[in-house]
Amino acid sequence: MTLPNFPLAAAVVVVAAVVDPLPRLERQPLPWPLPWQSHSPQRDYSQQQQQQQELPTKKDDATTTTTNATLRTTKEEVEELRRLVWMEQQLLEEEQRRIVQGTYNLKSTIQQVQQLEMKTLEVMKSVGAERTHLFRSEFRLEAHRIHLLQQLQLIFPIKLVTIHVSANPPDDYPQHQYTIAGLPLPEDVHTLAITDDQVSTSLGFLCHFVALVSKYLAIPLRYAVVCKWSRSAILFDSSISIRGNNSASSSSSPSGGKVVYPLFRERGAIDREQLDFGLVLLERNVGCLLRTRGVEFRQTWNVLAKMDKLLMQVIEGEDPSFGGNAG
Repeated sequence: MTLPNFPLAAAVVVVAAVVDPLPRLERQPLPWPLPWQSHSPQRDYSQQQQQQQELPTKKDDATTTTTNATLRTTKEEVEELRRLVWMEQQLLEEEQRRIVQGTYNLKSTIQQVQQLEMKTLEVMKSVGAERTHLFRSEFRLEAHRIHLLQQLQLIFPIKLVTIHVSANPPDDYPQHQYTIAGLPLPEDVHTLAITDDQVSTSLGFLCHFVALVSKYLAIPLRYAVVCKWSRSAILFDSSISIRGNNSASSSSSPSGGKVVYPLFRERGAIDREQLDFGLVLLERNVGCLLRTRGVEFRQTWNVLAKMDKLLMQVIEGEDPSFGGNAG
């Protein structure tokens, strides 16, 4: 069947009339514009406006999303900063409490130091007063000692005299000798030029002199002295060993206890070695006195020369010209 030759527009009308009575279905837009719509300027302008409106809307949505994210981040940062500020405030308050406590402790310490300084000043004043009193007491004691030693020097004067010999003496015979209270005390107590009584009496004077000087200077003697004038003696503790111990100490000493050594001469009654060892002990006592007082001396000096130097040191001060002639 051949359709008549109608124009295209009339054919479209006929198709529309045929289709319209059909049941109404949801109309779908045609994938192509109709002929009368394809060249409609008004429809094109509407589509352009709609597209232009849709583009800013998408841009606004993206901007809003970015802004919301930025706000959330900013809020989180603000919260973190607030937390840090709160922690700093807590630390600051704790530090302030510590400063207040430290200030209180410091004030208490300063008060205690001030009290201690006041007590120290009081103690220093007391010590100064006691030191002054002690100095005065020592000065008076030393003056009293000097006075006693001066009196003792008058009682037992020590002098160096010249020995007058009528005959021709030997070359080694001494030209000088020391005397105590006018009695000579030779270097060799066993010499026959002096009698037993003179030697014993001079040794007794020396024992008294040493004992009194020890008492006045408050210096204990190493070996106790028994002062019996011309029958004096000295005690030795046999349990103590000394250097240079001679045969007399070993032969006459018992196993222990005190041993008495004579300081007098009596021919036929006193052993010579015992007398010599007694003189050694007496010289040790004299050396102890000199060392305690800081007096310089020589071991070769006469025992009376040593005692004379000690008295000069205490009473008059050290004499540089003193030579300690042994006679």
